[in-house]
Amino acid sequence: MDELLVATEAQLLESHGFRSKPQMQRLLKYLIKHSYDNNETALQQKEIAIECLGRTSDFIPSQDPIVRIEAVRLRKLLDAFYEDSQQTLPYRMSLPKGSYRIRFSRNEDNTLTSGIGLLLVCQAPKHASKSTLTLMSKIRHTLSDRLSCFHHLELMVEHLPKHQVAQKGSIHFLAEKQHDYVLRVEVVDDRQGGCLVSSVLIHRISQEILWSNSTLVSANNRTESLEVFYKNLVRSLVADSFGLLGQHWSNFTTQEGLDSLPSQQRSWAYLIGLVKKPSAKLAKNYLDFLNIRLRKYPQDYIAYAGYSHLAFYDLVFNFGLMDESLDERCERLLKIVGEHPTYDFFTVLLGVYCFMAGKYKDAKVYLETGVRLNPYNTCWGFFYGGVLFFMGEREKGISVINECNKDFGDSHALPGYYLLPEFLYHLDQEDPQKVLQMGMKLGLSTEQWSDIGALKSHPDLLEYCWRAVKPALLQP
Repeated sequence: MDELLVATEAQLLESHGFRSKPQMQRLLKYLIKHSYDNNETALQQKEIAIECLGRTSDFIPSQDPIVRIEAVRLRKLLDAFYEDSQQTLPYRMSLPKGSYRIRFSRNEDNTLTSGIGLLLVCQAPKHASKSTLTLMSKIRHTLSDRLSCFHHLELMVEHLPKHQVAQKGSIHFLAEKQHDYVLRVEVVDDRQGGCLVSSVLIHRISQEILWSNSTLVSANNRTESLEVFYKNLVRSLVADSFGLLGQHWSNFTTQEGLDSLPSQQRSWAYLIGLVKKPSAKLAKNYLDFLNIRLRKYPQDYIAYAGYSHLAFYDLVFNFGLMDESLDERCERLLKIVGEHPTYDFFTVLLGVYCFMAGKYKDAKVYLETGVRLNPYNTCWGFFYGGVLFFMGEREKGISVINECNKDFGDSHALPGYYLLPEFLYHLDQEDPQKVLQMGMKLGLSTEQWSDIGALKSHPDLLEYCWRAVKPALLQP
């Protein structure tokens, strides 16, 4: 077993929470050993009860809940240890709900929020041509550059053959770091003098394939073909509302239980869940977590980004969780933007706050800056286009939104409020077909949009539309 893992186990067993609990010590040692060895048989309830908890061979799990009870105790002890410990151990060990397999992860410095671990691996066949190897290096560089713009990712780039090792069970240490997903890109020569570029995204724990795509790059239009490949991959996987990868990670961590995540990862898990499916309950849980997190680590500026985003949702959805006025929220964000001027998350939020406060010129400047800082984040484009639209620059705003939509795929994947400006634009143009199409994408019934004339003359059209959209966004 890994030496640092052995050292972590020893320190856990000697800690205050475990020192006087021999049964918990025995259970922890047993689960660590067999989780590392990937011994599924030994991790069954009956085997655990017999080997660790003093039960006999006639033990029946359905009649005796001892294993489940002790697993809950162990999970709480592990979580409490990592929350309260003043020392940083080499590894973090956790016990996900509904499982008896210990999860191992590198215990990085937890004073700063970290995101989803994504490993980028770019490969080419052993006997690939020189031009193919050059293209592979270019793709690796470009993807590394674009993906690193997204703060919810902890990007690792690896292409050394000695590190491309098979994974063993639930534990895999690659280049000293743990990752949640693998994005594997391969470049292969074709017979017409071009290349085939394929990409596959795999969830490390479940080995589920979340994305696969291939693009033919001809020698004649290599630049255009590669740009389409980059846009499709980045937009689909990570761009709009954290993309497919963020959606999968949010769902998976919610099923496993957010408490099973290291504290430094939970902020992104809460935020992505809130963006995907806003609810007052989730917002309250997120706020409670952030209050504890920021008291313990007041320098965690990424957690402050989550706090500012939560404040925006609290304002828009009227959750009533925060007492700050809009001006106070703007002032706090302005100070943070001054300290972290290259962090596009803060800049875009400040632009949205300025717009809500009626400071349209400031809003436009901050949103333009945010888009420049990360031009690959479709979400910022939607915000910018929407603000332009409501500021009166309707044609330009819709043009920006349409550019974001281009090559994006199915707009049903977008949150409904992204589509409001375009819906209102087509309503103003009195285009019944477009109004119907956008209304359906917003998840609204056709009856609400059947009378365009009456709808246009509504005294507070935007508020009416917003009230109609909100129920579809606020599922319990």
